[in-house]
Amino acid sequence: MLLTNVGVTSLLLISTAAGFMDLVYRRVPNTLLVVGLLLQAMLVATLPEVALGTPLAPTVVYAVLGLALGLCAFFPLWRLGVMGAGDVKFMAVLGFALGPKGLLVTWLVGTALAAIPAVSSVLLTRAASSAAVAWVSVHMSGITRPIWQVFAPARSWLASRRGTRQGAPYATYLAIGAFAWVLVLSRQ
Repeated sequence: MLLTNVGVTSLLLISTAAGFMDLVYRRVPNTLLVVGLLLQAMLVATLPEVALGTPLAPTVVYAVLGLALGLCAFFPLWRLGVMGAGDVKFMAVLGFALGPKGLLVTWLVGTALAAIPAVSSVLLTRAASSAAVAWVSVHMSGITRPIWQVFAPARSWLASRRGTRQGAPYATYLAIGAFAWVLVLSRQ
């Protein structure tokens, strides 16, 4: 039981760190991913029975299959410029740790979460051109501007950390998906 908790805890810590780094810096460091992969590989290789009955990959074959699926399925998205290389490598690490089923669920949850701000942004951009939104923005600016200014220091701090990196923090959404799989969905 203790070793099972070590495997799950290490995965959740690596996922948290990757999600935080992507959110703040818009990059997922290779060092972090290598450490995560090595931790999970040591657990699976030395104590394969630890993962049985847990949300982790139960065998070396299952883990390698998850890793290959993570790389092969998402590498083309990186080549097309749709996904960052760190996101692809993070998917491979998650695939190794969770296996194909856990990777699929993590991807579905992460993508659904990533779609929320993307769709909201498109809808708000389209709605911003309407007369009703223009009226509300003029008449409500006295209320919304002070609220928005509360977040100005945080926005400024984040912008200084990111530099010129753009894009969605997809690893952050994937980390939440991994949490959902490990803590909730795999137990049903």
